Amino acid sequence: MTYSTHRWRTLTLFAGDIVVLYAALFFTLLIRYGSIPSAERWQQHFFPFSLVFIIYLVSFAIAGLYQLSIARNSKIFSSALIQAMVGATALAAIFFYVFRPGITPRLNLILFVAISAILITLWRRLLNYILGTALLIRTLILGYSKDAFALSSTLQHNPQLGYLLVLWVMNSDECSLEETERLRRMAIPLYTAATLEDIAPLIMNERVELIVAATDHHMSPTLLQALFMHRNLRTQITDLPTLYETATGKVPVESIGELWFMKHATGAHKPLYEIFKRTSDIVLSLLSLIATAPLAPFIYAAIKLESHGSGFFIQHRVGKNGKVFLAMKFRTMNMHAEKNGPQWAAPNDPRVTRVGRFLRNTRLDELPQLINVLKGDMSFVGPRPERPEFMEALSQKIPFYQERLAIKPGLTGWDQISGAYHSASPEDTMEKLQYDLYYIKNRSLVLDAAILLRTVKTVLSGAGR
Repeated sequence: MTYSTHRWRTLTLFAGDIVVLYAALFFTLLIRYGSIPSAERWQQHFFPFSLVFIIYLVSFAIAGLYQLSIARNSKIFSSALIQAMVGATALAAIFFYVFRPGITPRLNLILFVAISAILITLWRRLLNYILGTALLIRTLILGYSKDAFALSSTLQHNPQLGYLLVLWVMNSDECSLEETERLRRMAIPLYTAATLEDIAPLIMNERVELIVAATDHHMSPTLLQALFMHRNLRTQITDLPTLYETATGKVPVESIGELWFMKHATGAHKPLYEIFKRTSDIVLSLLSLIATAPLAPFIYAAIKLESHGSGFFIQHRVGKNGKVFLAMKFRTMNMHAEKNGPQWAAPNDPRVTRVGRFLRNTRLDELPQLINVLKGDMSFVGPRPERPEFMEALSQKIPFYQERLAIKPGLTGWDQISGAYHSASPEDTMEKLQYDLYYIKNRSLVLDAAILLRTVKTVLSGAGR
C-alpha cells in the first residue's frame, strides 16, 4: 500500500501534466486563430510542440515538481514552477529558432506559456486539494520511537503524501512525559492499550486502514495472531521503516537491524543494473572529459593566480568494499588548510579561496574525478567517498556506517540533492547515512537519472557543496 500509493500519486502528477500541456496547446490555437483548430493545423503544431513538451516535463522533474514533499500548494511549489517554466520556455524558444519546424510560433509560444502556467497551477491546486482532503489512508501508529515521531510530523505537514494520522497507540511506559506532551501538541489522539482487544474497537470506530508498527516488539507473534483473528477489520499492517522510507526518502537507521542489510544493502543482487550503470559511467565520463577539457587550463590558471601551490588536490578516499583509491579534484582551499592535521569541511569554511568557492558552487572542482569514474573507482551516482581517517572515526560512532561501502561512491547522490547542507556532526552524519541507505536499497537507472537531473538544478541554483 505505501509504495504503490506514493507511485500512483507521482504518476498521476506526471500524466496530468501531459494532459494539461496538450490542453494548453489546444486553447492556444483556439485563441490565436479564433476557431477550433482544424485537423491540419493541429497536426502541424502537434509534433514540434510534443518535442517542446519533453523539455517542459524534464524541466519540471529538475525543479522537483514530481517530489510529493513539495508538490503541495506552497511558496516552494510556486517558486519551483516559475523556475521550471522560465527555463523550459527559454529552451523552447531556442529550439524553434534553430530548427524552424515550419511554423511561426513566436506569438503561439507566448500564448502557450501563459495558458499552460495557469492551467498547470489550477490542475495542481485541484489535485492537491483532493489528495489533501480525500482519498487519505487512515493510519494508526502502534508504539513509540524517535523515528515514529519524525514520521508523524512529516505525514502531518504533507497530506499530499496520502496518509491521515487518526490514532497513536502505545504502552504507558514507552515515552517520557516530555515526549508525551510533544505528541499531544501534534493533536493526534493518544491511547494507552495493553492488548489488541483494547485496540480493536478503536480500529473500527476510527475506520483505521493502515497500522504502522513503530517498534519490533509490536510485531510479535502474539500481536500478529490477534490481528489475524481480527482480519475482518480489513486493516493492513506495515513496519515503520517501510512507511518512513516512502514518506521521507530516507531509511531510519535506528529502526532497522542486520536482517534489513542482509536483504536490501548488498551490491550483488542487481547484476544487470550494474552492467548498464558501468557502461553509462564509461560513456558519460568520456563525453564529459572531452566536453570540459577546454575549461581545465583556465580553471588551473585561476587557482594558481589566487594562491600558491598546485592547482590539483589529490587525496585518499574509501571506495566500494573499503578499497582505498586516490581521488583528484581542483584545489579549492589554501595550501595550508590542513597544516594542523585532517579537518572536517564546514559551511562558509574560511580555508576556501574565492576561486574555490565558485568552483564548489558550480561543481567544477570535481571535474578531475571524471577520471576516477572512467577508471571504475567511482560512479556518477552514489554515496560521497569519505576519507579513511574519517571513515574509521565515524564507523565507531554511527551504527551501520560501514554499510554505505556496499556500492561505489559517486560524484553526486541522493543526499547531495536533498536540499540541505549536512555538517560533520553525528546528527548530520546520521542524516546523510539515511539518505545513502535509501539509495543503496532503491538504486535503479530511473533513480540515477532523476538524481542527475536534480543535480543540474542544484548546480544552477548555486547550492553546490
